[in-house]
Amino acid sequence: MDDQINSRLNAALQSKWVARQEILRKLLKQVGPHEVDPRGAHRHKIRGYTPEQFVIINILNSFGHGVTVSEITGEIDIPHANVTRTLDRLEKKGLVRRRRGDDDKRQMIVQLTLEGNKAARILAEVKRDLDQALWGNYSDGEKQTLLDLLNR
Repeated sequence: MDDQINSRLNAALQSKWVARQEILRKLLKQVGPHEVDPRGAHRHKIRGYTPEQFVIINILNSFGHGVTVSEITGEIDIPHANVTRTLDRLEKKGLVRRRRGDDDKRQMIVQLTLEGNKAARILAEVKRDLDQALWGNYSDGEKQTLLDLLNR
């Protein structure tokens, strides 16, 4: 009996995760294009964001200061190489800047640019829409019960 319940629980959580990713991709396609002008360069358009870019911009925004690549990797379930590639793309778009650590030159510190902060504000709306789509049908009590059960 426990195996059946565990299997159904795993399937339910997996389907919720898949639904989240699909909804997130649809919402991100709706974002943009918007103009950016990094470091006075020529203006170019940015189309939507990838889910990885969405997550990294939200992490950088939540910290509010420079964050190491290791700290970003520790916050999400994305391999270090993928985080680095995503940061390369975000830097090309003028949304993040990287610099060497003051104390440890091996560390790479990442922070949002002014345009990155603007993108973070836009993506905060996407996050609200995503949360509403996923959790809007649940009461606060139901969400708290689920959280308590998952934390056990």
